[in-house]
Amino acid sequence: MTIPRIAILGLLAATVTAAGPAMAQTQIPVCGTQEQLEQLIRDQGRIIPDGCRKVSITAVESQSGPLCAIDTAASDPGIIGSLRQAATDTRWWTACENLRPR
Repeated sequence: MTIPRIAILGLLAATVTAAGPAMAQTQIPVCGTQEQLEQLIRDQGRIIPDGCRKVSITAVESQSGPLCAIDTAASDPGIIGSLRQAATDTRWWTACENLRPR
C-alpha cells in the first residue's frame, strides 16, 4: 500500500512553522512511493532514491493564520522542470496546520 503524496509531505514537513509575519522557508524531500520514502529514511537522507526530490515549503503569516506554499518546481531544473511548469501548477497553498502529522 502506498501513502498518498500529501501524507508524505505531512510526515516530512512537521518542522515547518510560521513564527510571526516573516516568511520561513525550508526544503524537504518527497517521494513518489512509500518504498522510496522508507529507503530515504533508512539511509538518513544521505542517498536520495530515484523518484524522490526536494520541494520548497514557505510559511507566511496571514490574517487567516499561517499559510504554507509548497513549491514543487524549486529543485527541478532542466527540460523536465520546464515541462512540468508548463503543464501543471507548481505552487500549491494550504494552511500550515495541514502539514503536521495527525
